[in-house]
Amino acid sequence: MIAIRDKRVIQIEVTNVCEHECTNCSRFVGHYRNTYFMKLEQVEKAIDSLHDFTGGIGIMGGEPLAHPDFLEICHLMKRMVSPEKRHLWTSGYNWSEYRKVVRKTFGENVHFNSHKDTTQKHHPMLLSISDIIDDKALISRLVDDCWVNRRWSASINPKGSFFCEIAAAMDVLF
Repeated sequence: MIAIRDKRVIQIEVTNVCEHECTNCSRFVGHYRNTYFMKLEQVEKAIDSLHDFTGGIGIMGGEPLAHPDFLEICHLMKRMVSPEKRHLWTSGYNWSEYRKVVRKTFGENVHFNSHKDTTQKHHPMLLSISDIIDDKALISRLVDDCWVNRRWSASINPKGSFFCEIAAAMDVLF
């Protein structure tokens, strides 16, 4: 497993609200009893906790542009994070309203998940590996070389910090 300090990006998941309800959503949108919008104080504390982190700092959700304090989050990012380290993941919700501030805050580090790309694949995160694979040695190798851990980020949400985005989303769900 990749240590959190060695990740390329750590995400701050400012909300679990999203306008989409995709099948097998890696954030479990549509399955939450309670949705959240991180308080600005929590966002600021999360950013501050990453002061010495050498990788990128991402704002993510759900859909971060749906956060009622999104403009203030952008101000925090500009004040606290150097420009080359700022990242945003969005589906483009309210893009016409926020495009200018997003570009001023995140530059070219805006990553779109438009949900229109049919080659993108999400898999059923709630399916247990032991329901599919019987070989315990193979399970161990696959867990140690988890594709999510290799390709995705560590995350911070209102419940704390997590080694991967899926673990963060599962903790909120359960």
